[in-house]
Amino acid sequence: MYRNGIMPPGGTAPMTPGAPGPHGPAPMAPGTPGPHGPAGGTPGPAAGMQGGPGMAMLQSQSFFYVDPYVVQTLTTVMGKRVVVETPRGAVRGMLAEVKPDHIIVRDEKDAVFIIRIAQIILVMPT
Repeated sequence: MYRNGIMPPGGTAPMTPGAPGPHGPAPMAPGTPGPHGPAGGTPGPAAGMQGGPGMAMLQSQSFFYVDPYVVQTLTTVMGKRVVVETPRGAVRGMLAEVKPDHIIVRDEKDAVFIIRIAQIILVMPT
């Protein structure tokens, strides 16, 4: 705690290694005796992670498997009229583009539908 509850000039105080701070205990040098045994210093960043202010942390991401045969088959009907069935209903129009993860269908009114391949139930040329 600060003397008389007053922070030093600049608004921050030097942290004592191992002392509790606003975000947990301050980092300790590797091999420094700590509260959990002789080499109980605060663990460093995990492999592939970098810590510190302004450093990016790893984020979890979802991946979907896309069958390359589906993409290849969709390219054979590109430029033709199709009906694409999805969990949200059917989309009718011209298959304008095929990408590895989505397709683009344009209807008669030139509205654009971007449909993820993972959400396609069936495609039927008309």
